[in-house]
Amino acid sequence: METEKKANLSKRINEVKLPIAASKSAAYPLPKASELCIDPEGVVAKLLDQSLFEPVREFLARPSKSFRSGLVSSGFQIVGHYLCKTQEQPLGEQYGQNEQVCQQIVELLHAGSLIIDDIQDRSLMRRGYPALHRLHGEALALNAGNWLYFWPLKLADRLAAGLRGRQKFMAGYHETLTQAHYGQALDIHVNVHRIQQSEIGEVSEFIALRKTGALTAFALQMGALLEDLPDPLVERLGSYGLHFGALLQKFDDIGNTMSHRDPEKQFEDLLESRASFVWAVAAQEYSEADFLQFKVAVEALPDPEKINRWFRKHDFYDRALMKAEGELQLLEQRLSELRQDVGQAAEQELVKLCERLKYAYTKSA
Repeated sequence: METEKKANLSKRINEVKLPIAASKSAAYPLPKASELCIDPEGVVAKLLDQSLFEPVREFLARPSKSFRSGLVSSGFQIVGHYLCKTQEQPLGEQYGQNEQVCQQIVELLHAGSLIIDDIQDRSLMRRGYPALHRLHGEALALNAGNWLYFWPLKLADRLAAGLRGRQKFMAGYHETLTQAHYGQALDIHVNVHRIQQSEIGEVSEFIALRKTGALTAFALQMGALLEDLPDPLVERLGSYGLHFGALLQKFDDIGNTMSHRDPEKQFEDLLESRASFVWAVAAQEYSEADFLQFKVAVEALPDPEKINRWFRKHDFYDRALMKAEGELQLLEQRLSELRQDVGQAAEQELVKLCERLKYAYTKSA
């Protein structure tokens, strides 16, 4: 069955019509020939476009949920509310420009992480299309993903901020990448069959907080860092963003087992024996005997019959969603810590993001 799936994917790669890169991806600025000191009509420009910029433009044009951009926007609303309370002068045009650049930065960083993640996970699909390394080879995709970690640093030059705000922003940028790599290291290396049942939950939580939460925390903090707001407010924003990102990962892990979302990626986490939220729920919420049956059912993959039977018998989705929704309620309670600072409008935006978070990943379960 796995061989058949790969054969079908190879056929799809040959037949696939990739998204038009001139629309959505145009919102993400790429280097101009003048910045690279090359002839825009010359052979180098043409080859560089083929080997880097065109694959990146196509990837950025694929559909996405844009949760991180939403967090950037909410963060800037919060900061705007705070600044309006504490200073008399209105927000200038540069404030809105900073928000737009920060949204570009966070989405480019995220895109780079997805490209690298797909190589490391040997993923077949991403955002409804073949993974970039399946289309262009691992070497080109690896270079593109790494470049997307560094190019946003150039975009940061366009941000209007004082020296302290710029320094804090750049420190946050580097810390985000550092923390994300800690989480990714465990996500790649840890095999759930080599650790104890009692240890899986702790490892899964670390991965979710660092691999995904670090970037969402930074997204929510960007405006506050640039404006050099008080550290306690920045830390509260970071804490909310961190746990929002962890939940984002957990709902995504649940959705990974559902065929309606992306059939080619279904059960990817289980097949790779990664310490995902699904493994954590099975390890923490069920007995040793039930967990052993779960492992046996996973070993039967890619044939889904046994694992789907186990899910139904043990009401797994109800249990997993109940656990995730409990954490979602705790996340919403964290808004009380921010309420005085964020104002009603910004708070409502964060609540909407929480609602989207749940339904975007689990609808039609």
